[in-house]
Amino acid sequence: MIIQALPLVSQSLTSTPHVQFKAVFNEKGIIFGTTRVEHKTLRCDGIFYDDEGAGNAVAVIFDGFKFEIRLHPGFSPERVNSILKSFDLQPLLKWIAALKITYGGKMLS
Repeated sequence: MIIQALPLVSQSLTSTPHVQFKAVFNEKGIIFGTTRVEHKTLRCDGIFYDDEGAGNAVAVIFDGFKFEIRLHPGFSPERVNSILKSFDLQPLLKWIAALKITYGGKMLS
């Protein structure tokens, strides 16, 4: 699984829980970035987001409390839940499960 973040983001994910960040993810992994970048610029091999449902990844805005995933026509809630469960198996991503997670504005179970 690909887990990619800028050094500043990597340090802040655990030390500054109230700062907002962005991410994009799919089954291949997750890419983190600051709020200064557009989701569509967070790319690596096999993971990319583009506006209007283009791309093969969903976009996220998160802080220390919530993990808000944008609705994407290619991702059902079940698919998103499945990917999130795979993150639980990754020690560097276990913290995501402790956040309030929404997909398209609706709580995920």
